[in-house]
Amino acid sequence: MLIQMKEENGKLEINDTLVHGKEIEIRGSELIVDGKQLKIDTDKEISIHIHGNVENLGVLHGCVEVHNATTVICRSGDVICGDVVGSVTNTFGNIECGEVEGSVSTIVGDVNHGKIVPGLF
Repeated sequence: MLIQMKEENGKLEINDTLVHGKEIEIRGSELIVDGKQLKIDTDKEISIHIHGNVENLGVLHGCVEVHNATTVICRSGDVICGDVVGSVTNTFGNIECGEVEGSVSTIVGDVNHGKIVPGLF
């Protein structure tokens, strides 16, 4: 999972642990925040809550909730987001979002969105 925040000091809660950073990546049991490695408990389902605006969000599996994003890509799990400047793509799961300037698609799941604005995508 890769999360790129728009602000330098974005906040993210992962399993009730608050981290600050611009680029946050989860690789197995490692949490990498702006190049620094931390350990996370991967024995339980990972819960992520983002506080701030997201530039890019890529998730292999798990449910995602984000309020303002440029691009959201999820392979498996539901996506709940506010307005999206780019596109929202999912493979297996539902999408619920606000206004989207790009495209919205899922292969298996339902899509509920606000207005689609013709943009550059």
